[in-house]
Amino acid sequence: MGWNAFRVGDVGEVIVGQQKSRNKDGAAYPYLRVANVQDGFLDLTDVQEMMFSDNSRYVLENGDVLLCEGQSRELVGRAAIYRGELRPLRIQNSVIRFRSGPHVVPEYALHVFRSYQKSGVFARSSKATTGIAHLSLSRFKALPFPLPPLELQREIADTCGDVQILLDHVNEVIGSVEQTLMAIVPTAADTAILGDHSRTWSEGQSGTSPWPLRDASDVVHSDAPIVYGILKPGPHVEDGIPYVRGQDLQQWFVRTQNLLRCSPTVAVKYSRSSLRPDDVLLGIIRNTRVAVVPTELEGGNITQGTARFRAGDEIDPRYLAHWLSSRSAQAWLKGHMRGIDMPGLNLRDVRRLPVPLPPLEIQREIAGRLDALVGSADLLSQSVANGRGWTTALEGAALQSLAYGEAAAKVADQRRAVSASWIPTILIDNAEALPDSHVANVLAPGIVDDEAGSPRSDDIDASGREETVPVSIPVSGAQVVSTEELLEALDGLGGESTPEDLYARLGLSESGIDSFYIALRAAVTAGTVKHESATGVGRSLLARVYE
Repeated sequence: MGWNAFRVGDVGEVIVGQQKSRNKDGAAYPYLRVANVQDGFLDLTDVQEMMFSDNSRYVLENGDVLLCEGQSRELVGRAAIYRGELRPLRIQNSVIRFRSGPHVVPEYALHVFRSYQKSGVFARSSKATTGIAHLSLSRFKALPFPLPPLELQREIADTCGDVQILLDHVNEVIGSVEQTLMAIVPTAADTAILGDHSRTWSEGQSGTSPWPLRDASDVVHSDAPIVYGILKPGPHVEDGIPYVRGQDLQQWFVRTQNLLRCSPTVAVKYSRSSLRPDDVLLGIIRNTRVAVVPTELEGGNITQGTARFRAGDEIDPRYLAHWLSSRSAQAWLKGHMRGIDMPGLNLRDVRRLPVPLPPLEIQREIAGRLDALVGSADLLSQSVANGRGWTTALEGAALQSLAYGEAAAKVADQRRAVSASWIPTILIDNAEALPDSHVANVLAPGIVDDEAGSPRSDDIDASGREETVPVSIPVSGAQVVSTEELLEALDGLGGESTPEDLYARLGLSESGIDSFYIALRAAVTAGTVKHESATGVGRSLLARVYE
């Protein structure tokens, strides 16, 4: 690098916030927690209050850099800078505060820490317990901090800021394209089926149609009415009957990997909702995604969060699926949802959904054209997803190179060539610079251990907090679970569960653990799930919160 590196604890003041408690001593103040500290910015839309006994220790100052002490493994150490918003603010103990010393520009420190998070330095320096990685205070303070001259820090920070603005713009464009792609097929289905009549349809209200309108209950097979499925599937049975839950239902396809299975005895009790190839499935709790049953799920089943349509003789199953996915049908369905916290559809309303019914040959022609469009949209969506992955990788590489890598070294060389008063590095009184070999070893990419056992006695630092050991970084292709899917699974467990049992209920493998805890934190933050410690058993408890 061409300049010295010191320990983080030598170049700034580092503390964690106050532990959240029910102690009534002190006064209530607004504070920041993990949910407020996003990547490069603070989200202040939901700032909560708690009692603080110490009136000054945890108060933030302009320029303080905040980091998430506990997060999923790839997000631990997520950092943002405080700019004096909502004064005075304090922090909870899930947030680390770095206050720059006289030799550090706060904006430069932010970019160094963001680079550490994105390159895996923080992940490798943390310990995971039940999927949450913790970056202990002692381990964070011991990490190396590259320390170029202040002038160069400012130039690096400005350059990083310019690059970030460009990447943010690219991501905004990608997000806009994603939204457009999501709307293409439903809009095209509207045009293909209803034409100009689609303008007469609105949320919860049917309009006119160029074709006869029939209730959905009249177009399904006479011996297979529209039904939902299993209420209580029971424990997973390895060789049992697969069933489709709400989280397995994706738009246009069923995610068949890691389907849960029930016993044949349970499946027999719900034979009325058994599946055949080309059955059409509709989500009826929170989301109204549509999918067609593949051949490999013949004889499978569904849960109470999904409705099954088996096309009768007068309607093509692919056409039926496209109509259910159309903008007009989706608006009608959403207009009939009931409930605030867990909106859902009654089967009575689903059976009343109006279905335009052109002749079969026209249905098949419409379905064929829309099938081709779905295929093209899927390819484009994959390209857009690859583009987002590319910008994410570029952001991490750019931050690393600009903060303390090759790009920073080139800026330093240019500065040295034009400045007669150039000071190549900084010395700090009473602090020893770290050996280059140690710095290179810590900052170099490496394999991260996947073990995440319970804390050991030698993992506790002097302050009583857990010391950290390496953990794994998730790989591409990891399973993803949404907050909606998590809530639906918790409802299926009676509204109360341990994280471990909920994880098993979702049927996630190891690759889904980070997504699981992201969704769980979102639910807790939104107030739809309460997370408590279960006394006497050492396991936390999740409870559904209904309004």
